[in-house]
Amino acid sequence: MKVNMLDPSLFRRAILAGCANLVRFREEINRLNVFPVPDGDTGTNMSLTIQSAARQMESLRQSDSVGELAEALALGALMGARGNSGVILSQLLRGIGQGLAGRKTASKTDLARALQVGVDVAVKAVMRPVEGTILTVAKSLAQGYRLANTGDLRAALEEALRQAHSTLAKTPEMLPVLAQAGVVDAGGKGLIVFMEGILAGFKGEEIPMDSPPPPMVQGKPSVAGQSLVQPLEYRYCTEMIIKGHDLDLDDLRQRLEPMGDSLLVVGTNRVAKIHIHTNNPGAVFSVSCERGTLHDIKVDNMEDQHRDAEKGNLESASSAVQMAVEEMAYGVVAVAAGEGLARVLFSLGVHEVVSGGQTMNPSTEDLVAAIRRINAPVVYLLPNNKNIILAAEQAKGLVSEKQVAVIPTRSIPQGIAALLSFEPDISVENNIARMQASARSVQTGEITFAIRDSQLEEMSIKAGEILGLQDGKVVEKGAGVEEVVLRLLDRMVGNGGEIATLYYGAGVTQSEAVNLLERISNMYPHLELELHSGGQPIYYYIISVE
Repeated sequence: MKVNMLDPSLFRRAILAGCANLVRFREEINRLNVFPVPDGDTGTNMSLTIQSAARQMESLRQSDSVGELAEALALGALMGARGNSGVILSQLLRGIGQGLAGRKTASKTDLARALQVGVDVAVKAVMRPVEGTILTVAKSLAQGYRLANTGDLRAALEEALRQAHSTLAKTPEMLPVLAQAGVVDAGGKGLIVFMEGILAGFKGEEIPMDSPPPPMVQGKPSVAGQSLVQPLEYRYCTEMIIKGHDLDLDDLRQRLEPMGDSLLVVGTNRVAKIHIHTNNPGAVFSVSCERGTLHDIKVDNMEDQHRDAEKGNLESASSAVQMAVEEMAYGVVAVAAGEGLARVLFSLGVHEVVSGGQTMNPSTEDLVAAIRRINAPVVYLLPNNKNIILAAEQAKGLVSEKQVAVIPTRSIPQGIAALLSFEPDISVENNIARMQASARSVQTGEITFAIRDSQLEEMSIKAGEILGLQDGKVVEKGAGVEEVVLRLLDRMVGNGGEIATLYYGAGVTQSEAVNLLERISNMYPHLELELHSGGQPIYYYIISVE
């Protein structure tokens, strides 16, 4: 049966089917990762992003407008975006929301226009778009939908998906790294999987879940240096959604700001999401009720999480449990995984550490919340992972009341080098230049393991082998951790270096790390050495050479 018009009911069903399909196939998408290291999280990032979008859409249960639902979908994706693939997906949905704005229903022509707006917005969001990626597949999908000679939404999407599949199959021809790994682009595959779910929704089909989705969480909590053992100034973590007309977010933010801290006000002139820590949730509700209707109200007593934190359970501690501080001239937010790495960053002047990294990218909302918790007009943000840089830039665009400087650090050593070069008494522009230059000057080494067989240039890799990465490129492999560390370090020191710092991970004991450091000291007597417990997952060692 033909589908000639998209109404709110069909829109909801199609999006939820697309979400379910993406969750169902997320591990298959993860396995398309080009490198055999355990960072194949494209499927996870895209599925978590779309789950956040779908939850926001579902908050408008009574809406009779496709435009309103698309707007809510875009807002949820924007705040829940994780990793490069999730950010690009959120931008696609943002453009689609713009294209459907004001429409109660949508025809095939309306959808074709919205898809093209989505592609345009996503392309603009990427600094240097590369062919052979999710953007290439998105362009093909939009073109196929626009050129489909039918008014039937379902038939047009079938035609568009045939073209998108053909384009996805050609991505290895566009990106040699894909051809070498023998895979297609993971982000492009994820987009197709999502759209195939939407097609199933158009057909009224149910999408089975082969595996349960990950927990519907807002992200890993942030940990503030000393804060987990301090008394709480504000007790109640209060969240809600306001629906109304002509919502003034700046005015709402100004009214709520005196009522607490960790304030987050984001959204549109129709839907706003509020997050605040306060001692008077009722006053927050009163102000919010003046603007519109309240939905998805949630109030948590943070003293419970605080008690968990005092017992050492950092993962269950609320990200917002922190001591009040006077206004500072500047603040620093950094991303890291591992309590030891967090301690190092705090010791270098970081004010907020957002937990995340490889395989566990924080969402845009996590970063925005951390930025807003710092009582300073200027905040420096260090993502410390190449797959978090886009989310950091997106977070910057959502915080209008502060100047946010994103230092595009791609690793923990780069982040630490940037912090060491920071000068509090010079201008923000000069600090950005200094910190970026320092980040580029340090070499990063990482020791991890292969999760699958792979062929990288002349190197044949077997699953389970230990891998050594130099500045993100696999250059060494072996059967044992220490032998790979020594060979990798030899490469790095050979490039010039006087100081080497090793951060050992959760899978390495202190005695093992100390014994290795002694071997390195005997081999390189001229090298100044430091050893720290990083506690990071995934990587046995992270190495800095400068």
